[in-house]
Amino acid sequence: MLPALLIMIFIGVSQGLPLIRNKQYRELTGFALVWFAATVFFTLVTSQVYLPSLVEVLESIYSFIGLLD
Repeated sequence: MLPALLIMIFIGVSQGLPLIRNKQYRELTGFALVWFAATVFFTLVTSQVYLPSLVEVLESIYSFIGLLD
């Protein structure tokens, strides 16, 4: 897991620095959000944490707002 985290850090730095140099702060914000979400997802998957499927998530949301019985 550590080598893969180092790869994620390398990707973040190598993609983020040009955005900072070119003062593309909106693109940097978008990249940072997507990169952070991907890193969290990667860490959870490699740690073998149970993640519900998208269908389970949607069913729970729909039942919470009353669209499912």
